[in-house]
Amino acid sequence: MGKHITTIPTGHFYIKNSANREGNAVIYIRYFVCGKYVEHSTDVKIPVNDWLEKSETVSSKNRKSRMLNLRLDQYRSSIDHQIMNCREHLTPQIVRDMMNGCYVPEEERKGRIDFIGFALDHIRQRYDRGQIAYTTYDNGRLSILAFQRYLQQYQNRKSITIAEMNVDIINRYINWRIQVKGNTPDGVNKTLAPLYKAIGYARDIGEMDIKTANTICTNYLETKSRKYTSDVDDRDVRYLTEEQVSKFLDLYDKVKYDATRKIMDIFLFSLYTCGLRFSDLLTLEWRHIDFERKTIRKNIFKNKTTLEIPMNDEGIAILDKWKGVNGRFVFDMLPEDFDLSDERILKNKRLSKNRNIQQSLKSVGQKMNLPFNLTIHVARHNKNYIYLNMR
Repeated sequence: MGKHITTIPTGHFYIKNSANREGNAVIYIRYFVCGKYVEHSTDVKIPVNDWLEKSETVSSKNRKSRMLNLRLDQYRSSIDHQIMNCREHLTPQIVRDMMNGCYVPEEERKGRIDFIGFALDHIRQRYDRGQIAYTTYDNGRLSILAFQRYLQQYQNRKSITIAEMNVDIINRYINWRIQVKGNTPDGVNKTLAPLYKAIGYARDIGEMDIKTANTICTNYLETKSRKYTSDVDDRDVRYLTEEQVSKFLDLYDKVKYDATRKIMDIFLFSLYTCGLRFSDLLTLEWRHIDFERKTIRKNIFKNKTTLEIPMNDEGIAILDKWKGVNGRFVFDMLPEDFDLSDERILKNKRLSKNRNIQQSLKSVGQKMNLPFNLTIHVARHNKNYIYLNMR
């Protein structure tokens, strides 16, 4: 069996373009890497007639030939040296970076990735793969951007790499959120979660030191209350006021697309039925509705318990509009023959439909100038207010 020989690409000089009006042309260098030519200008310009194509050198008839040939040799040697010392698989892009003078060896490159961009990409990938719901994605994205603003405004840092992330930076951020923003420990932990997820992923793919990453990722605040207090903390509870509900209803006939109106129907129905979760709106069937008693009797998706939920006249009016659209599922988000026992497909459907609905509601909320994102979950926080005041 013969010895395996790795082919090391060799750089060759050539004149790429035709001569200009003065008869001069620029000398280029190129390497053949993975079936592709990678070329770059040497910035050496000579009369075309002074170039010796066979030897790839400047002719001695050029007064500066010695200096120019030395310059060409040094340029090629610098690239060859990087190629010889490259420990990773050589690609056209790597050689291109070497030619441009911006190549960083893999061992030195580790951890130099911008952390904010890395964290945003990671949470987006989790969302695109259906691992998290839209609300989780959007809240996480906002938390990452909030950390970026903190670094820019209070630490005078335009960016931070993965390698620069440490416990001290996180502790200062925690103190700032408590002392300046007035966040509760639970609120702080929620803002840290997407940052820690990204740090954990950086650790798993070898971009961050394991010990540093583990120390950061366990750095949550204690949230267990050890003393009874009669005060109710509702700072994180988002709901629509009576005025905002009226504004929502006013927008109903003004939105451009029927699809948006249908999504607004689903939100309003949750509002009028004690805050049904999206998963229960998705799987709500006509057989669950008792129009005479004005109730919904349904096996709740999350905890699998059967509940009887009262409906007001507004909720029933919405149902009347949806009659005849789908013979089985009220809001037509699943086909009539859908198998609810197929948990995997149901989960994919739930995440996909939820994503579209939350994005549409977010757009409606922006038209209302809400100070928070409008989501189906907001309707759950309105359940007591709506049932007691609007039936």
